[in-house]
Formats: sequence, structure tokens, C-alpha cells
Amino acid sequence: MYHQILEGLREFMGFESVESPVFAEYLQSLQESVIKLRQAYKTNSVQIDYTASNIQAAYMLAYFPQYVDMAYEIFKSLETFQDSNTTENLKDVIERKLFENEQGLTACFFAAGPAPESVALCKYITEYFINEQSNLSNKIQLNTFDINWHSWSLSRHLTRSYVLSECNSLITGLIPHQINLLSKEAFSQYEEQIIKADILFFQNCLNEVVKEKEKFLNNFEYLLNQINEDTILIIGDFCNYPSVIELFKEIEDIVAQNCTVIILRSSNLENIHIRHNICLPEIIKNNLLTGANNLIPRKNVSFNYLVIYKPCSEERIQANYYYNLGNQKIEEQKHKEAIENFTKALIINPNFANAYSKRGIAKLKLKEELEISAEFLEYQRIDAYYTDRVLYAEINQEASEVDKKILELAQEALEDFTEAITINHNNVENYYKRGIINYDLGHYQEAFQDLTEVIKFKPNDANNYYKRGIINYDLGHYQEAFQDLTEAININPDLSIAYYYKDLALYELERSRKTL
Repeated sequence: MYHQILEGLREFMGFESVESPVFAEYLQSLQESVIKLRQAYKTNSVQIDYTASNIQAAYMLAYFPQYVDMAYEIFKSLETFQDSNTTENLKDVIERKLFENEQGLTACFFAAGPAPESVALCKYITEYFINEQSNLSNKIQLNTFDINWHSWSLSRHLTRSYVLSECNSLITGLIPHQINLLSKEAFSQYEEQIIKADILFFQNCLNEVVKEKEKFLNNFEYLLNQINEDTILIIGDFCNYPSVIELFKEIEDIVAQNCTVIILRSSNLENIHIRHNICLPEIIKNNLLTGANNLIPRKNVSFNYLVIYKPCSEERIQANYYYNLGNQKIEEQKHKEAIENFTKALIINPNFANAYSKRGIAKLKLKEELEISAEFLEYQRIDAYYTDRVLYAEINQEASEVDKKILELAQEALEDFTEAITINHNNVENYYKRGIINYDLGHYQEAFQDLTEVIKFKPNDANNYYKRGIINYDLGHYQEAFQDLTEAININPDLSIAYYYKDLALYELERSRKTL
């Protein structure tokens, strides 16, 4: 993170290299700004002018990484908090929103400045939810709110363009908004963003509002009434200010009086202490946080936080219950029961994309079981043909019914994946599974369209090009098949089956040329 911030500052200041003597001098000039920040943060009510670029640069190097770690620790802890009326913890809630919601996950960070919370959230999502099967392209919408949003433009640029550069494919935006948490009806102008938000996060701002806390508390009460169900609200702050501890208690009193929200983690619990294992770049050690004048990185942080949750409606809780039960039945390989439970979930919540997807998967699993039965019946039918013609007729009838059921399950699964895609068109696995079913049913053009969508999401997966290459071959599009199979081999030279079909496509191309 330090290297990314340094590179951003280098470009902003117009230096050729972070290793240059002039850049070292620039870092030395930031020492005074770090001292100003340290002095300001020792007071009960922080008053600091963040408009100066030197102050922001000092903040980014001396404080920003620690604030990221603080928010990250809070996000990591969410799996320990659960609404007693559901089987989900808050980590499950976030995962569901990432994969179920068409618009993905939306977060609002208040008094955010350069938004260290956004970095913490992206780090949390990257480490806990992303794997090779995941598709989270453009799934996180980040909104930042600050009274001095114009002043933080440099720092926000460093955050978005450098610190979050590895998460570019995840984020649809880091959108700044101006807000004064103490102004009358501060949140009313942002009702749309608040209603859409899945996570609302206040960090290290209570000491800035404590002097006029009644105004803040009135606005906070309004906020509680505006947030949508299934929303997580977090307030984290340092615990070394008595006024902040008192304000935490008053916030909890307001929450306790609101019957639509619940406290899952009280600030009355023990403070959280984290020690940073900081590996500072040498250029920072030698020129900024040198140890002189107490210019050292902050290694120990003590803070507390409050987690508030607005639960789902009874209907959604019930739908989630049947959905989770369906998943359990899939694991137990009881696929008929899984289908029944997913169907119950969909009766309650017809827009439950994941339930359609999982029901489609359960139907495909049941189809596989019937295909094994069909193979066994085929062996029996062959034997009976020569030994018992009456038994042969009975087996033939049974096999015909099984084949009919296999076809029905394939068509029903196709419909389920289509419904899931209609609700949430960002889940790549649904396109892939629908494409395979379309291919098996002989719907080659539809299968081609599905695999093309899959490749848009995962352009570096050799298997996707291989599958589309086979589809193009069966469509008689031999040039396109050759290109797809060549690309599959370029990505994965060990995909031996692709060489075989590439040669077939090349043979057909040469044959058609000779015919011409």
C-alpha cells in the first residue's frame, strides 16, 4: 500500500522517480505536516485544515494504512454476528448480496475523507469471496460522504487510482458526495443512495460531531428510519476520547428505541487492540517517519465499534430458510427434496435468483442419476431382447419413461437458469450451465450465444474457448471453430483435446476450399 501511495504522490508532484533525491526532500518537507496531524488528533475535538496537499500527503503516509487495517478488522469480525431469527451471519449477508443482487453490493462511507474503508472492504471481499469460479466484475458501488469532499480530491485520487488499482474490475465507482453531518436533515438529500446501500460505515468521526451531538443524533435517527431491510450499519471510532464513549452510548439508546433495527455488536464490549506489523519502505523510514520528534508509524491502535442490522422481512427469512435447506439437501445428494425446498423458496420470493440457479443445478443432478439408470436399463433391455420378449417390452416402456423424464429435467433446468439470468445477468455460471444444456439439447445457436457471454466475463479461461469451438464446429462455422480452439491452446497448451478438434476444423476448412 505504501508503494502505491508513494507512486501516486510522485506522479502528482511530477518527480521522475520515488528514488530521486528531490522526492526524498519532498518527504522530508512532510514532517511538519505529520506533526500538525499528531497534535490535532490529541485533542477531544479534532480541528485540522485538510485542504493543503501536504497535509493530505502526510495523512496518507502516516495514518491511512492504519485506518484501512482498523476497518478491515471490523469487516473480518462480521461472521461472528448473527440475527437470532435466521441462520445467516453478516458475512453470509454480504456474500448473498454480492452474488444474488444484480446491482451487486453498495456501500456508503460517511466522514470518509480519502475512504480507507473502501480499501478495507475491497481487501475483505477479495480475500474472502473471490476464487476462480467467482464472477464479481463491477459488483461493488462505493459512495463517500464528507463535508470537505472537494478538499480530499488528491487523497481520493490516490485511493482510487493507485491503492485500489488492483480492484478496478470489481468497482463501478468511488463517488464523492458533500455532506455536513451536523446540518439539518443532512441525509434527506441522499435518500436514494441510502435506500440502495447494503453497508453504511462511519469511522473516526464521532469526535468531530460531539460538540453538537444533538444535531448529529437527530440526523442519525432519521437515517435509521430510511435504511432498507437487510442493511448493515457500522460505527467505529477510537476509544481514547471520553466524549466519544458517551456518544456511543447515546447512539445505542436511539437504536434501542427503534423497533426495526437491532444491535448485533455493542460498543459496551471490550475495546479492540490491534498491532500493525508495518514494513515501511526505506525511503519513508529515512525521510519522513524517521523516529526523530516522535515521527514513528502508529503501531498500536485501540478502538471500539457498533454493529447495527435491519433484519429481513419474515417472508424473506422464510425464503432463505428453504433456500438453505435446499442447499443442505444437495450436499446430502437428496436432489428431489432439494428441488422441493427451492420451489418453496421461490413461491415466497419469486425474484430469488440464486434459488432458480440452485434448483436448476439440483435438476441437473437428478438428471445425471436418471442417465445412470437409463444406461443400466439399456443393458437389461439388450439381454431381455434375446431371452424374454415380454420383459423386453416392459423394460422398453420403463426406459422410454426415464428418457422422457431426462428430457423434461433438462428443459426445466434450462428454464430455471433463464429465470436466474433474467433477474441477475451478472452470474457467469448460469450462462455456462445454460449453454451446456442448450448444446446437449441441440440448440447450438443458443449455446453459442451463452458461451460468448461466458467469454466476456472470463476471457482468459481456455475451457470456455474450447467449448465454444466445439459449438462452432457443430454449427459448421469451421473458421470460427479453428480460431476458438487456437485461442484455447494459446491459453492452455496442455489442453490436449483442443488439438484434436482444431485439426478437425482445419481439415473441414481445407476440404471446403478444395470444393470451391
